[in-house]
Amino acid sequence: MARPRKSVKAEEVKTAVAEEISAVADAVKEAAPKSAPAKKATAKKAVSTVYVQYEGLEVNVDEVSAAAKNAWGGKKGDIETFDLYIKPEDKTAYYVINGTDTGSVAL
Repeated sequence: MARPRKSVKAEEVKTAVAEEISAVADAVKEAAPKSAPAKKATAKKAVSTVYVQYEGLEVNVDEVSAAAKNAWGGKKGDIETFDLYIKPEDKTAYYVINGTDTGSVAL
């Protein structure tokens, strides 16, 4: 003789499945190994210097850049873009600041 089937509503099944999933998720979280907080990697900052050499002339690009920004005369915090063109044959560096302000400095 066959057993009579019990009538189950879809909502009851959804609730039961959700509870089971939640219980499993909680068990997994509890079983997961507790790890120590990750240590921040201390990266060493590389220091580099760029020089331009041409026919006996040697210039440090950082120094030329600083000289151009000082020659501009505005606040350094107001600089949004800075382009530097070094022409050793002219012994001059030309700059364009914020796309509109131009000038030059001797090397």
